[in-house]
Amino acid sequence: MKVQESEFIQEKKPLLKKLLEQLLERYAYGSVLAVDSRSKYYSVSRKNMSVGEDDLATSRGFVVKVSDGKHYGEYSFNQITEADIDRICERVAQVAEASCKVLPEGMGEREFQIPQEEEIRFSGSTDYETDPEEMGDDEILKVLCGIKDKGLGVSGDTVGCSALIRSIQSFSCPGKKTWRKM
Repeated sequence: MKVQESEFIQEKKPLLKKLLEQLLERYAYGSVLAVDSRSKYYSVSRKNMSVGEDDLATSRGFVVKVSDGKHYGEYSFNQITEADIDRICERVAQVAEASCKVLPEGMGEREFQIPQEEEIRFSGSTDYETDPEEMGDDEILKVLCGIKDKGLGVSGDTVGCSALIRSIQSFSCPGKKTWRKM
């Protein structure tokens, strides 16, 4: 089986495309990245058992990068609706305009080199043998308890044994990376 593309990202793609088109009316370069990842951890030891969401590896949102050929701006956000597009474009413009004011006096600017890269699209994903969401928390903990018990049974001198697994399903859509000559 393969990890499927994120429904959340699929749903937002038309809005992200519209956002990028609007940004490219103003900027020579624009790109959009969408990320949707979920991570869970499972841990068992002699005395404890826990299941939880891993905050560091769980994220959902978007990053927009733009350049007018001289200045560069990057803006991240986690919600987008049709009504948000103008506000996001305005915020991106504020960030990009502020970038020209951050250099200390007397320092010159370096021209932003527009990347010469191809558009990247979702083209597949990692294979997996068992879907952890289909397997369920109880079954995963049962398997981990079996591993822990087997480890504890190796020797009467074994003081402790634990088993840990992280389940990560990550989806990303680099979206369009587009540039135009100004």
